[in-house]
Amino acid sequence: MGGLTYSLASNQMIQTLGLGWAFRILAVVSCVMNVLSTIVIRDRNKAVGAVQNGFDFRLFKRMEFLLLLGWGVFSMLGYVVLLFSLPNYARSIGLTAKQGSVIGALLNLGQGTSTLLIFSLLSH
Repeated sequence: MGGLTYSLASNQMIQTLGLGWAFRILAVVSCVMNVLSTIVIRDRNKAVGAVQNGFDFRLFKRMEFLLLLGWGVFSMLGYVVLLFSLPNYARSIGLTAKQGSVIGALLNLGQGTSTLLIFSLLSH
């Protein structure tokens, strides 16, 4: 749901404060949220007494892992390109900046609700 707010708030900041200040504010908000997340995160292995490694680098020798990793990279690349270029594409076909930000927000809303729906269906 953060993407929904992010898209609409970004457009509003660009319209009222200008592009430079919108970038500055978004950078400060992102930095603060990342710092807070870094402070709050806890190491689960210490709590449960796990003895396994978090990641085994020998996996890079296995073709199955490399193919899965490649699939993940390319699928995320397609997602990220769509997520960040859809509002710009909306502008290129004649829509306003506000309409473009609403389209980006709706994409984020759809992803958020579909993720909740999938997890609720899988948990039953």
